[in-house]
This record gives sequence, C-alpha cells and structure tokens, in this order.
Amino acid sequence: MKLLQSVISVLVASVTAIALPNVTLATTLKFDLEFATSNQNIWGEENGNFTWGGDSGLFAVEWDESIAENYPLDVGFNAFTEGKLGLQNTFNLNGGIVDALIPVDLFFEIPDTSVKPGEILTIKSGFSFADNASFSTKGINAAYDLDLIFDVATGVNVEPRNQLDFGFDIDETINLVNLDGDNVNLQLDEKFGGFDISLPQVNTTGFQSENSLNNQLISSGEDEFLKAAIDLDGLASLLFGLPSLQEKQELDLGFFGNLGFSYNLFDIEVAMALSMLQNFSLTSTLPAILQLEDNTMIDFNIGDEISLIMPDNVGDFLEIEAFIDFNALFRNSTSLGIDFGLDFLAGEFGLELPIIGNQNLGPLFEESIGIYETAFELFNNTFQLGGFNQEKVNFQIETVAESLNNQPQISLLSAALAQPEKNSYLSNNNLRVENTEISKEVRVPEPSSTIGLLTLGILGSGLIFKNKKLN
Repeated sequence: MKLLQSVISVLVASVTAIALPNVTLATTLKFDLEFATSNQNIWGEENGNFTWGGDSGLFAVEWDESIAENYPLDVGFNAFTEGKLGLQNTFNLNGGIVDALIPVDLFFEIPDTSVKPGEILTIKSGFSFADNASFSTKGINAAYDLDLIFDVATGVNVEPRNQLDFGFDIDETINLVNLDGDNVNLQLDEKFGGFDISLPQVNTTGFQSENSLNNQLISSGEDEFLKAAIDLDGLASLLFGLPSLQEKQELDLGFFGNLGFSYNLFDIEVAMALSMLQNFSLTSTLPAILQLEDNTMIDFNIGDEISLIMPDNVGDFLEIEAFIDFNALFRNSTSLGIDFGLDFLAGEFGLELPIIGNQNLGPLFEESIGIYETAFELFNNTFQLGGFNQEKVNFQIETVAESLNNQPQISLLSAALAQPEKNSYLSNNNLRVENTEISKEVRVPEPSSTIGLLTLGILGSGLIFKNKKLN
C-alpha cells in the first residue's frame, strides 16, 4: 500500500510540472528614426526634379580692333576699341518638386531571457509615422529674363606726350523684361469681353488625416489660372445695330480732374474658368537587413516576424545591426477643372466730378448662375520617390552556455507558485541596449490550465488521504 501511495504522489507532481506553462518575458526596444528627401520630381521617379532652360544670345555684335602708328620725331599713336552689344534672353522651367521629412517610431520585440546556441529565437518588429511627419509640393514654375548687354571699351594713347590720351570702359547689363511664376499674368480687357491667364501654381502640404490610412500622408490643392468673359449684350448690340446698354464718357479738365459719367442698364456675360486640381499621397514600407556579428545577413521588411537559430561562439551577447531603408510610394493625381456660368447685372450708374471724385450707384440687381462644372483627369501616376537616407540601429541579445541553461525542473501544485520571485532569474534584465527605450511584456499561464492542474492536485491528494484511512 505504501508503494501505491508513493507512485500516486510522484505521478501527480510530474503531471503538474510537465503541464504547467513556463512564464516568459519579452522586451520591446523603441527607436526614433528620421527619413528625408528634397527636390524630387512630382511627376515620376526620375532622380531629381524636371528642369529645362538656359541662356541664349538673341542678338549680339562683338568687335575687337586696334591700331598702332609711328611717325618721325618719335611720335607714336595707339588706339583700340572692343566690346559686345546685344540682347540676351534666359528661360527656365521647373516642373514641380516635392520635399519630405518623415520621423518614424520603430520597435523590435526580442526575448528577454538568455538564449543558448542552437536554440530558435524570434524577433518581431513594427513601425508608424510620427505625428509631425509631412511632405510639401511646389507646382510648376517658369522664369524669363531679357537683358540688354552693353560692354564697350575704347582707348587712345599719343606718344611722347599724353595730353591727348583718353579712354573709357563700360560693362553694363540692363534688365528689360523679368517674368517668373509669381508674376506671369496676361490680361485683356476688350469692349466685348475680358481675358485673364496666369501660370498655374498648386502648392500643398501633406499630413496624416483622420480619413487617411495608417502610415499615409495626403494633400490637395487648386489654382484657377484662366478666367474669360464674353459680353453677350455687347455682341448683340454690335450684330443687330441696337443702342449700347452700357456706356462710359470722360472729359479731362486738367488741373481740376475729370468730368464723366457711366451707366450699365443691363449686362449678361458668359463666364469660363479653368483650374488645376492636384491630389498627392505618400505611403511607405521599410525594407531592412539584419546583420549578425558572424556576418549572417537576413533580408526582411519591418513588420515581419523573424525566426533564427542562435549561432555558436558569439560570446555573452549576440551583436545585431539593422540597416533600414525608406521605400516611399508617391501618388500624383492631376485634373483640369472647367466651370461655365452666366453673370447678370442691371442698374449700375457712375458719376465722376472734379475734386469730388467718383460717385457710384448700384448695381440694383446682380446674380450668377452655374451652367456646367466638371473635372477631367490629366495625369495619374504612382511611383517610387527617391532620395531618402538609410538609418542604422543596433542591439544585443544575451546568450548562455549550454551547461548553464539546464535549470532544475519546477514542480508546483498551486498556480500562485508560478509567479517569479523577486530577484529570481525570471525577473532579471538579461539584455543590454544603449540609448534605447525598453519595455517588458510578461506571458503567464492561461487560467484554464491552472484550474485543471489544481483539480489534478486535489484529486491526487484525496486518493492519498483515502488510502491512509483504509490502512
């Protein structure tokens, strides 16, 4: 009977020790990275932005002449003239650029307990854009300059005396025309309509928004670059010989100013506007390479889970370096917006008096009606945005000799005994990482497993007690 009692005790303790899950710890390493690029093309993946232009001589005349004469009585005469005279134009076109500055929050989750050579260890990773991640786009820009070149030098020298010597040297460049993206504008105001055109420029700034995906920046912008109006009542008056419904007369009184009047009894115009609409987005993956201290290279993407075998002969710590790239996908959707409408105006009067100035009344009626509004997509391309830098981080995982890893088997009859004691090997920090924020996660046994083990323990104890009573 004592033999049966001993066998039952050993069986209960062994089953409990085998079935109870081990308590494990995981450490999360956090890194702050920053990726940046500048002056990239908003239309495609070519390296750098699209530019075109340069200097060219539109018209130029150059000369270089000299004369030297010697006369009796050691008299000499020397003269020269040289120069360049003409017009020079300069034209430059920039197709649009994008700059980006993307701070990234990166983490690696690694084992917190020592790993012996030959064992499999798992590394998890992930990332997210920081709140201040952004990009900016600048639209098409053009510049034109027309310069007058005046470079002339002349000199006269008479020997032996120099009372008649003279000369001058003038080198001037005078700008005649200067146009750039901020002031390229053409306006026509004719009797039967108006026309206003400028270079379309759409500048945007991209941020994360509530409606965007994770790790995505978006931006949008619009610029109205053409406005035109046709005066229908003016055309009707011209075609059908009707009296004009609007007039303006003015008399110049010199020192006293102007005397005049104007009226617009009824005016109807067809208005047209063209706009450039642009939407941009930026997303990214982080391709990376893990390099172990034995020069083993592992390619992966941040977010993947990596399993590897702890190599031999690496000392107390396995040194790991991670090289991380920023693989950005940039999307440009550009559309042409068209808007047609009718503008009505009636009952507008004006009077211009000397000294007093302008006095206006009206309009008594004014209304705008939209007729047609739409947008046509002109360009839609998603491409890899280049120019980003590479980042590198490093960390260590503690190793342990095989003889030191043979921990004694723990036999427990209560779930409460499964918690690690203070200063035990389970609660020690077995990892060294410099300049890195570290957090720990504890994995504990499932409640269902603990209840099952308690039941086995109670059942075994009951059998032992009953056996003793029978004896």
